Amino acid sequence: MKSIFFVVGLIGVVAVARVASAHQWDTQVPYLEARTQLVKTGSCSACELPSADLSYKTLANANLSGANLTEVNLMRADLKNADLSYTELAGATFTWADLKGVDFTGANLKDAVLAGSRNIGNALFCDTVMPDGCVNNANCVAD
Repeated sequence: MKSIFFVVGLIGVVAVARVASAHQWDTQVPYLEARTQLVKTGSCSACELPSADLSYKTLANANLSGANLTEVNLMRADLKNADLSYTELAGATFTWADLKGVDFTGANLKDAVLAGSRNIGNALFCDTVMPDGCVNNANCVAD
């Protein structure tokens, strides 16, 4: 607890209030281990990062396969050649993100925002649930 002094009016009345410390280091960072792994290695396969803000991040060639990235913000992220196969991306935002060469095989993009993303025509889709719920098999290879 810290004491904070308030000066009221011109007569110099002082009031003392006790308030709880609220420093940024007192607050736990959600999914810190997964975030640290992603920053250090460029990989976070099968990790949990729901609702993370990864906007403006360089994640080119990152391996995020099988990760839970539900409602993640990837606005303006560089995702060139990233592996997002079998990743949960429902409700994710990809506005202005570079999707060149991204592997979305088996990914769930239900309700994701792909409008305004760049190079989406160069992404790979096979057994991919699209924002409207339809399955995209455009890049599946026949056995």
